[in-house]
Amino acid sequence: MGHLQLLLAAIALTAGAVWSTVSAQAAPIDTPLQMLGMDDAGGLIAFVTPAGAAALVDPVRGERALLDDGPGRSQFPAWAPGGALVSFIAFGPGGDGAGLDVHDPATGTSLRVFERPQESPIYHGWSPDGERIALLTSRIGGLGLHLVDPTADAAAAADDEASERAAGDAEPFAVGAPFYWDWAPDGGALLVHRNVLGPDAEVGRSGLAAYDPTPTRAPPGAFQSPAVSPSGAWIAYASRDGADARRVVLERGEGASDGEPDLRELPHAGLAALAWHPNLDVLAIQRPLIDAPHSYGPIVTIDARTGDLETLTDDLSLAFWWSPDGGTVAYLAPAPGGGDGPERQVGLQVQAGSARVALRVVDVATGLRRELGRFTPSPLFLNQYLPFFDQYARSHRLWSPSSDALVLPVQGGGVSVLTVFGLDGGVRTLGSGDMPAWNVR
Repeated sequence: MGHLQLLLAAIALTAGAVWSTVSAQAAPIDTPLQMLGMDDAGGLIAFVTPAGAAALVDPVRGERALLDDGPGRSQFPAWAPGGALVSFIAFGPGGDGAGLDVHDPATGTSLRVFERPQESPIYHGWSPDGERIALLTSRIGGLGLHLVDPTADAAAAADDEASERAAGDAEPFAVGAPFYWDWAPDGGALLVHRNVLGPDAEVGRSGLAAYDPTPTRAPPGAFQSPAVSPSGAWIAYASRDGADARRVVLERGEGASDGEPDLRELPHAGLAALAWHPNLDVLAIQRPLIDAPHSYGPIVTIDARTGDLETLTDDLSLAFWWSPDGGTVAYLAPAPGGGDGPERQVGLQVQAGSARVALRVVDVATGLRRELGRFTPSPLFLNQYLPFFDQYARSHRLWSPSSDALVLPVQGGGVSVLTVFGLDGGVRTLGSGDMPAWNVR
């Protein structure tokens, strides 16, 4: 049992006022896992009910359990490494009292680990070691990045006075607008990209004791989320010079002595979207073929070690995701016959319910491409997740742990439905809900 789980159990006994044990159509003593008849949360899908409650669903049997039945609303779940805990951004009735809640499905306990006056959480993701949560908030003067220590905040939550002091005095780790990041594999540092395309845009690596980024060798360019390779040896970002020449840059850390290049570069147009293979230092890049204010375009991969370049698909990809085993890449493309171009279908100004997409997969080894289905995603997915998919993919997993299916929120009849698309061509639904995130350990 981790430190946070031990604290959750201990504080639940001594600080009942901050805890809530919830159940759905079951005795109050039942925990979410007991209600699902499971010993642990591995393989479960976290989601948000139409009423805004944090919940879990068993993708095999379709059975559900609530994590929170309060009057507020939860948003975008993120599983902790190891898969025992899950966190949700949460809002009180009327949108007040925004904070971050951590749920333990095994004990049925929930704890508010972050709440600050005048700041509203908008995105979060756990560090790979599970010791911190990087939380982005909307605040006066820009966006604030907080590094939340769930263990320390859990202890403070048991003391109302200490909690109030923390809420009033806490300052963000850094401020910027926009603000993107990726964790180092050991959770000990961040690769950040803030103030995108502005005069003070910045890309750099920072330790966690204080925000003091070491700048990259090339200046920041047209992209959103930077990426650290699985080995930690390489970082990926985009750069552009004074003539607006745009390049994706793979930069190796200092101290390498094997004779291989320390920088690899690849031209791109528009914005570049980047994601490393989950286990190898192979980078996938989605990039437009012409200058455009988006990243829609073909997907290529480049091997950081050898420089080998491969085309995964020539399709117009809107967003893509590596499978956990790295053998498949799933992507969304505009559904044929949609009538409008991709910017009309899936831009920031997309009208709710107006964009129809095709879910396709490509086998990385063979290049074989298949289509799994066509559908209209939920309005929240279209308007919030999709434009920032390269960041959300780090914390909000759509792939199953066994890399054989994806879960997506499909809009139908005015309702968002959790829908599982299998690589075997099977499609099944898990009932109404939005923002699904699979527990991938």
